[in-house]
Amino acid sequence: MLGVTSYLPLLLTAPGQVGADTKQYLYLDPDRLLGRAASMWDPNVGTGTVTHQTIGYLFPMGPWYWLFHHLGVPVWVAQRLWLGTLLFGAGTGVLFLLRTLEVRRTGAFVAAFAYTLTPYILDFAARLSVILMPWAGLPWMIAVEPKLGNTATEITADSPAEWSLVRKSHIGFTGVELVALTRWLESTNFPKLGFELPPERPVQSASMPPGTAGKLPAAPSKKP
Repeated sequence: MLGVTSYLPLLLTAPGQVGADTKQYLYLDPDRLLGRAASMWDPNVGTGTVTHQTIGYLFPMGPWYWLFHHLGVPVWVAQRLWLGTLLFGAGTGVLFLLRTLEVRRTGAFVAAFAYTLTPYILDFAARLSVILMPWAGLPWMIAVEPKLGNTATEITADSPAEWSLVRKSHIGFTGVELVALTRWLESTNFPKLGFELPPERPVQSASMPPGTAGKLPAAPSKKP
């Protein structure tokens, strides 16, 4: 029922007519959008301009319309299916969330239909459907977040030249792993595996003058 409610009314509304949703070139010429997305400079607008909206429509709307375009599906059908998928994704997200909270089946379905058919979508469905993606993904994010668990990394110095690392994470990266990944990607040996610790910095004592950290004091000279 949720799928029928999400897709069927849209497909029966103004068949054959393309709505003015988002940017026209997004669904009329998706090849152009994806082909120009690799460059931050667009010489085809006026005397040239910096692209500022490509990233927002590049994924998943760009590949969506590109696929339907090459499958020969009419643009108006691709539009209706896009919006229906947003509605269906939002509704199933609410069902998943409420099942994790052990809400009864009837109550979960009522909440899913209420969330799917909220008047909030009316202001964006026909002109800026891209803004509805966070709305559709919100119940999924709330449902998944408690399942991620805590993320921690324990490091033990076994010797001055050897460390032991114990990873405790259900999913994702810990802070130490992100630092290690960044150093690996920026290292001159990439993509070879390896990790080097930063050079040890000498400790500057408050009683030592600047520039003498890590240096031994000179022995006093003996006068004859």
